[in-house]
Amino acid sequence: MIASFTVRNYLSFRQPVTFSFEPTSDSFMSDEYLIEIKEGVRLLKIGIIYGANASGKTNLISALDTLRAIMCLPIEDKTKDVGVVPFLLDEESRQGKTEFELSFYINKEKYLLQLTADSKRIYQEKLFFYPSSRAAVLYERNYNPELDLVEINWGSYLKLSKKSYMAIEGNTIANMSVIAAWSKSNVETSRLNDVYLFFSEQMFLPVTATLSLAAYVRETLRNDVKGTVKDFAKKFLQTSDFNISDIDIEDEEVQLNEEVRTLLSSLPVPENAKFDWLKDGIIRKEQFVFTHQTSQGKYRLPETMESAGTFQILMLSVLLYKVLHQASIIIIDEIEASLHYELLSYFVRTFIASCEMPSQLLFTTHDLNLLNEEFVRRDTIWFAEKGADGGSMLTRLSAYGLHKTASPYNAYRQNKLASLPFLGSHYIDINGD
Repeated sequence: MIASFTVRNYLSFRQPVTFSFEPTSDSFMSDEYLIEIKEGVRLLKIGIIYGANASGKTNLISALDTLRAIMCLPIEDKTKDVGVVPFLLDEESRQGKTEFELSFYINKEKYLLQLTADSKRIYQEKLFFYPSSRAAVLYERNYNPELDLVEINWGSYLKLSKKSYMAIEGNTIANMSVIAAWSKSNVETSRLNDVYLFFSEQMFLPVTATLSLAAYVRETLRNDVKGTVKDFAKKFLQTSDFNISDIDIEDEEVQLNEEVRTLLSSLPVPENAKFDWLKDGIIRKEQFVFTHQTSQGKYRLPETMESAGTFQILMLSVLLYKVLHQASIIIIDEIEASLHYELLSYFVRTFIASCEMPSQLLFTTHDLNLLNEEFVRRDTIWFAEKGADGGSMLTRLSAYGLHKTASPYNAYRQNKLASLPFLGSHYIDINGD
């Protein structure tokens, strides 16, 4: 689970901003909202980020995902971009480095990762863990500009062989993290395994406007031999007032006309794939087929006939199954997309009430109705907003000092919390005078 995340000089974040799952002293619905990681340590299972358009909400998700990718995706090419983009609205930041810090827990033990990079290379990477109240170094990696070389100092707790250390060091090029290099190395098991799995499996690929996870949902249901995920999704859809009684995945064959054949021939894809397509003149693709139970009987409809809201609920139901059965960190940008508010509220309440795994849900939203709900803890809500310098800030609702009887919804609408979008006159001079 994530305890806190800090980022500086990344996209709209000029100054350091910190998002935290560490709870305040608020005792409201503690049993429902908090997961006990170890004795005396409890973390929030949910985080909600509000803010106007272009306030920085999505950029925080991007920062987390960029760090995830750096830590678990190996790089073969020394010239490949690291993936970080600095704050671009002042010259010092443009030339500066991006900094990440992530505090997280694995198997009841606390870890702390610090990483500094620009688009070309990683300059510093430190990984600590806490066997007690004091931090112990697992490794510290630095860039030596004089030798144009990565240097790694190993802590005493890893206890790898000299050969293993050398293998990891040999794979650690300037634009790749030590953990990603470890994943390419044939070395014995250590704490590095756990850290790699945290980033590669527990931190899930964010759901954004450009990534709907339809392929993930199809693959999950395809591999669901026992049908448990499918049954869960069907039940969730039915409980959410959809009259869908079954979900199937079927192969559809699409005949290629001459124009499409010509286009495929010029695509930069492997020749064997082109050969298979052009030989048969057919492209096979998977599609969902939904069975609807109505008063007139059962009817099967292809996915092209379903609404965006149906797909959103199906995706959320599969993700919900994952977090309820496996320790996971799910991140969703604009979770309310294509959803009626009651469905969004139902999903959030179900997660809060039912999740007993060390899982977390972080999402952004524009739907203000959650601010008016009595079941929402105030330390789960954050606001992103832009400053005069164009940099984003992130503030927790509980930091505003709002009285416990005051409505966060009304306070936000009255501009007493983060700034609302400033809109001009409703009257437009259509003549341009």
